[in-house]
Amino acid sequence: MEADKSVEVVVAQSGGFCWGVERAIDMARKVAEENPSLKVGTYGPLVHNDEALKPLRDLGVTAVKAEADPKVETWPVDAVVLRAHGITPHERNRIKTIRETGKKVFDGTCPDVGIIHATVKRHVNKGYNVIVVGDANHAETDGIMGYTVKGKGMVVENPAQVKDVAFPASEPICAVSQSTQEAENFWAIVDGLKARYPQLEAFNTICEATTSRQTDLKLLIEHCDAIVVIGSHHSANTCRLAQMSRDRNRPTYHIENESELDLAEMRKYRKVGVTAGASTPPAAMYRVAKVLEPIDPLPQAAA
Repeated sequence: MEADKSVEVVVAQSGGFCWGVERAIDMARKVAEENPSLKVGTYGPLVHNDEALKPLRDLGVTAVKAEADPKVETWPVDAVVLRAHGITPHERNRIKTIRETGKKVFDGTCPDVGIIHATVKRHVNKGYNVIVVGDANHAETDGIMGYTVKGKGMVVENPAQVKDVAFPASEPICAVSQSTQEAENFWAIVDGLKARYPQLEAFNTICEATTSRQTDLKLLIEHCDAIVVIGSHHSANTCRLAQMSRDRNRPTYHIENESELDLAEMRKYRKVGVTAGASTPPAAMYRVAKVLEPIDPLPQAAA
């Protein structure tokens, strides 16, 4: 039987923009298009993907380095769009003063992230200690931690860090997740916490978009010889997809765009799965597929 003459490429159904990212980008675009006389900025990077932000930059939308310039009244913009990752209550209080200067504010916070903020706030008001399962120093995690009380909130990244939690066993405690965490990691941490804190209340706040992307990736891993993950190396959810694939022993290529593909390397495979992080434009997956499909696999390529 004659071998296939080209690489078979399978594109994940759910890869690319999640609805929260698309909502924030559309918001910033509409603000710029409908207010051409205004200088529009975003509160920090709107999302972690340069390609996704380029159309906004072409409209004149810039990212305000809020941390470097604490005086909001001096920001060189007329309107500000808050990033999809969300911000802390302290930052929101700062943002309120913008309106006093006549500047406009548009909230691009992903509603799924807003649910996490509300969950933490509700339990903090009841005296709970809070565990945030997430990536330390990530913008979303920082925003969630902002709703905890000093000394009563802690970020846990992996099960090994559960031993470092030192809240009194007599106090109420709950756990939430950064919206883009891997479910297996969240529940492993919850299991470890419950062994020490039987009263723990756990809230799986991983968003549906993340769950569907991770589920689709597992199917690709099962049926493909190699996986290509597209997105910024600064994007936590993209990096997590790539790590999931590596952890399951699939050759994995984390690239930002099709120009980074090593076509000679990809000839080693007959079937390649392609997915993308939640802040990556979906078109990027199809550009990668277009580049891969004409490649002739090596005779010894995995069957």
